Amino acid sequence: MADGTMRPSRDELKKLPKWAGVAFAVRCAERARLLVPDEAEAATDRALTLAAQMAREPGLIDDRALVSASEAVLTIIESDSYTSAGRTAAYAARAAAAAARYAGEVHFGYFEYAAEYAFIALGDHANVVAKAERRDYEGFLELARQHHWDDSTPVDPDILGPLWTNGEPAGWRKSPQRAAESNVEAVATRQPIEPRLQLRVATLPLADTPENREALKVHLRELVKAANLVNRERGGPGLEIARAKITSPAGVTTGVGHD
Repeated sequence: MADGTMRPSRDELKKLPKWAGVAFAVRCAERARLLVPDEAEAATDRALTLAAQMAREPGLIDDRALVSASEAVLTIIESDSYTSAGRTAAYAARAAAAAARYAGEVHFGYFEYAAEYAFIALGDHANVVAKAERRDYEGFLELARQHHWDDSTPVDPDILGPLWTNGEPAGWRKSPQRAAESNVEAVATRQPIEPRLQLRVATLPLADTPENREALKVHLRELVKAANLVNRERGGPGLEIARAKITSPAGVTTGVGHD
């Protein structure tokens, strides 16, 4: 089993200035890029290229271009059946693009998401990936300290050199598809990010009638639809209603999970 204990935590990633973190996310996603399905390769490359360009020259790329590239990846990978590893590798690229779009507390999560998706997608190579992630994190952190980087400092993702610490894993580039297929079971049993959002919606006192219950359900669906749009705009895979329950005439409790 892969040992991910050496991987940087979210608390550690918070120490990176924004564009150093984006550069870190890009490098993580780049390692998993070979697993991306052929049909999604161009879209994934565009998302990663734009994210890298933003890290090098903040403000150069319009946010709409990042949104478009991110949505293109999602549209392709959800339009057909792909291996879990291939789909997860594509999500890593989307997370890197999202990290380039958002500032403040939000972008720290996307640094972590890009790394986690890539780590899971790479399966049998995860130990090597964990070492590479740790090296990248410490490398960017040290450069930030030496050169007094802040959140406005542009960072080239390639400044740390090759993606792999001691060269690519043996046979990796020659047979990425076989590696992807062999890792499907492991990826499926350890999904990188499985957040659950629970919403409790309170209303004014209402009579407990079928009409009022149906009206509450309609409002709930609209609420989840709006949350889904925000999730996708920020690089997420989208939200779906997993469970909905009316607990009283004055409220609805629902568990909402993402796929």
